Amino acid sequence: MALAFPLLLAATALGMLCPPLMPALAWLPERVVSLFNAVTSLSADMPLAMINAADWPAWLIALYAAAAFCASPYVRFNRTGWRRAAAFSALAAVIALGLALPRFASRQGLAITFVDVGQGDGAVMRAEGHVYLVDTGGGSDMAEYLLNQGLEPEGIFLSHGHSDHVAGLDSILDVFPPCPIYVSSQWSEDPMDEAVAAIWQRALAAGWPVVTLSAGDELMLSDAVALRVWHPGAVPAKGTNENSMVLSVRYGESAALFTGDLPMAQELMLLPDCTVLKVGHHGSKYSTSQVLLDQVTPAVAVISVGHNSFGHPTQEVLDRLRDTAVFRTDERGAITVVMEEDGTTRVTAWLPEVSS
Repeated sequence: MALAFPLLLAATALGMLCPPLMPALAWLPERVVSLFNAVTSLSADMPLAMINAADWPAWLIALYAAAAFCASPYVRFNRTGWRRAAAFSALAAVIALGLALPRFASRQGLAITFVDVGQGDGAVMRAEGHVYLVDTGGGSDMAEYLLNQGLEPEGIFLSHGHSDHVAGLDSILDVFPPCPIYVSSQWSEDPMDEAVAAIWQRALAAGWPVVTLSAGDELMLSDAVALRVWHPGAVPAKGTNENSMVLSVRYGESAALFTGDLPMAQELMLLPDCTVLKVGHHGSKYSTSQVLLDQVTPAVAVISVGHNSFGHPTQEVLDRLRDTAVFRTDERGAITVVMEEDGTTRVTAWLPEVSS
């Protein structure tokens, strides 16, 4: 642009001063703009042309503003005496305070964001600063969310091999370094969608480690956040949905339960009480039975759903959840549930609730 504007201005001036030159100079603006577009496109394709980072927290903005003020040449301190010492002491105090503020801030022990991935499942768990995914949706939404938030997954849990739960892994492979992928003991036994099979082979070829889990296995996601697998067990069911990996994540008195696309027949098992329930199979009437709800007694239910031809979520499921606070990604966008150690739960949604 530094070269384009002078050339365009010069051509315009010459054309106005000497009208006969106008036809000869008419090609110049077009060539300059074409050159500028070519340079811009080339620059955009270069490595590190765009860097995604999370928004700065308020304490960091305050620290930066204070440091910039103190370092500004327009701020003049007496170079001798106590005023100089006071100025440097104040700067050191501001920096120390900025570094200490995060430690005094309210600790988010367990925060789960159910990303709006359309008709699919994809959740981001932040366990005391550690980031994990439960399913990845069917497109690039999950990768885009992680990049925009400045997050990098340390582990990915895949419930079962259907595209609306796993195909988003393709975009994640493009932008993040390998981390463990956790799958059920039936993962390789059940049929996968064709797209999922191709993505899976790509992940293996790229060196992403695979960890197989089965009922009873437990993992510590952080010092105080524990994950447990409840299904499938030693006797697998028949069908990919039927073998969805069921996970609970517990932090003190708070817990979340993920059931994948588990049908009612497989819900007849011992499952833990939970604070938050990820509703099975996007609200299908064939999942989330009254027996399940009576057993796990969720206070909050999240339905990960988008435009679909299946009627999800069905009225039958919504009726069963009448005594539970229900949040839907198709209505509210990304939904974040913050769970405290004492069982307190806070829910925030990207979009405001629309009154009917």
